[in-house]
Amino acid sequence: MDLSSDRLNALSALARFRNFSIAARSLGITQSALSQRIQKLEDDLEATLIVRDPSGLRLTDTGEKLTHFSNQISDLEREALGQIKKIPGKLSGIVRIAGYSSITRSLVIPSLRSLADTHPDLRFEISSKEIRELIPMLRRGEADFVLLNREIEGEGLERIHLGVEENVCIVPGKLPFPDIYLDHDPDDLTTIRFFKRQKSQPKIIKRSYFDDIYGIIDAVQNGLGKAIVSKHLIKNLKNITIQKGLRSLKEPIILYYLSSPYQTLKNKEVVRVLGTEIPNLLTQ
Repeated sequence: MDLSSDRLNALSALARFRNFSIAARSLGITQSALSQRIQKLEDDLEATLIVRDPSGLRLTDTGEKLTHFSNQISDLEREALGQIKKIPGKLSGIVRIAGYSSITRSLVIPSLRSLADTHPDLRFEISSKEIRELIPMLRRGEADFVLLNREIEGEGLERIHLGVEENVCIVPGKLPFPDIYLDHDPDDLTTIRFFKRQKSQPKIIKRSYFDDIYGIIDAVQNGLGKAIVSKHLIKNLKNITIQKGLRSLKEPIILYYLSSPYQTLKNKEVVRVLGTEIPNLLTQ
């Protein structure tokens, strides 16, 4: 049985956008045609690929594996075309990377400059997400690479340690501030982990929430509280002071991607560049 490329592309688009209407528009077809392609693919495989539940669309395990296979096929086709057209060393296609907010803007994006200069036909999709969202994104095919600050065990995952973030407690340099710690949301446990490293812990940790790490830093600068942030983010910032007498919290930066018997040249180059540039940026 041959798998139709149109049907595989339909699955990949649906996995990427999680919405039938948007996925159909991305492929230039009607929503009805997209639904038919997914249904025929499920019929061919005699397996369920997409499940609708109250939280929206999600891929089954089979759907995730097939999406990964489909994305690999697309990358290999681009690579083969590049070789046929005799464009040595020039890469094209989309590089999709997701990470958490303290490294996406400060480390991931700057590290891609050399890659963009060398391979101008590459396109980038970079997103900042909560830690808990990243591995599911990778498995669903929404990202080719994700970066986390912890070890994750799982079948089919490759990992590379890129460096270490040193987290410190920052307070406003001159303004008065309340005894409130600023985090992303109630599930953000950075402050809790930080105080587990200390000799003594506050009896009560009062918290306020801001959307991302830069919102947290802005809030500290404006005297809304204090926060645990990565030290590399506050270099040369005004009205920020590191609170003395507290141990820093060191956490790894780990690059994850899905295992494959054959990694495309594009993926190998992304791994090489991130593995070189991010450690360099951390030590600057």
